[in-house]
Amino acid sequence: MNGVGIAGRNGIPSGLVDSHWNTFAPRVGFAYDLTGHQKTVLRGGAGMFYERLAGNEMYNIGQNNVPFAFQSAPTNVYLDNPATSYTTGQTATAPYFPANITTVDQTYKIPTAVQWSLGIQQQLRENAVLTVAYVGNSNYHQSEGININTLPQNDPHRQGVCGSNCGYTGAALDANLYRPYQGWGSIAPMVMGANSNYNSLQVSMRTTAWKNLTFNTSYTWSHAFDIIDGEIFSNVSNPFNARWDYASSGFDRRQIWVTSFMYQVPFFRHSPGRATKALFGGWELSGIYTLESGTPFSIGGGPDTLGYGGGTSNRADIVAPISYPKTRFQWFSTSSFQQPVPLQWGTSARNAAVGPGRNTWNMAMFKEFQFHEKARFEFRAETFNTFNHTQFTNPSSGVTNSDFGQINNTFNPRTLQLGMKLVF
Repeated sequence: MNGVGIAGRNGIPSGLVDSHWNTFAPRVGFAYDLTGHQKTVLRGGAGMFYERLAGNEMYNIGQNNVPFAFQSAPTNVYLDNPATSYTTGQTATAPYFPANITTVDQTYKIPTAVQWSLGIQQQLRENAVLTVAYVGNSNYHQSEGININTLPQNDPHRQGVCGSNCGYTGAALDANLYRPYQGWGSIAPMVMGANSNYNSLQVSMRTTAWKNLTFNTSYTWSHAFDIIDGEIFSNVSNPFNARWDYASSGFDRRQIWVTSFMYQVPFFRHSPGRATKALFGGWELSGIYTLESGTPFSIGGGPDTLGYGGGTSNRADIVAPISYPKTRFQWFSTSSFQQPVPLQWGTSARNAAVGPGRNTWNMAMFKEFQFHEKARFEFRAETFNTFNHTQFTNPSSGVTNSDFGQINNTFNPRTLQLGMKLVF
């Protein structure tokens, strides 16, 4: 099996991973009336929480690993030589390739989150409250895949494996001949070694039933850091240094302002005419306005020039500070990046650039029609991106792409939908 452990043998637990029983999870919270008038309240809390992954890591071990499961798919080949395609006549250097293996790290520490908050609430009037709070969390023992079956960093065959991308003049070498665990392709055990943290200032105001208006608005300034955004079987870019990926999270929107409202339109609500009141009275208008900064993204290093045989992901070199012209054909300064030197890791950080933000309204008009004491129906007219404001997606981010730095797509334009709901 060349290094593959079997459950329940040679010191490996029957469940493949070690058990952990020291899951002490304290929580504490308080609320204190600062003035004694029940209008200014200081609130705080903190707690430790534990989580477990969804089980997919175990399912994938059973479903994807040889000898339990393996699918060979040589298609369109000659039976007398399965390395030769009868459609093109080309002969591969090898008809089959080593299988990848899905596994987990035996220590398998329990994912842990520590969360805390401290804030103050102020009653502005009988139906309005202002809240200002600091909210944060730190997360430990998060999942990350680390490929342990790439070529070693000092392997002299790396340039040959890299091939012409690294200036190698001969035929490219087969990386499978030089891997530490012969007979296997990628081996990326899930290691519970990643971490993340989040800190934010959160300000919100809420009013209810004020002149037919219910109104909420909130502003968040935050910064989230992590090593990897995914959860199940997402691999780090650099298997020799997972911290190389520690940077702003891919979902890190630095500033977010969201305002929502519901307004009971007063016109014709109390009209003496039954038909006028039934048709034109009792309408309600609601909406959500979102203004938020963009999400960060990494600048890819182009074709693989590392020569590790896969299981890695390189980034570009950064050669100048990043500026943002914010045009359709140059969102950021593409001259700030260049392709990394062959066999070297790029110098730009993960998620080094930031894409366009969002500025959008979603609104709805709706009314209930009561036609029986036990039955009514609701009519709704809804719009998404109400004012048809163009919402750009992130630009092309590969340093060797012909459209590097250009924005090529947008989110959905205005959408209108009508709906009816019967309640009985």
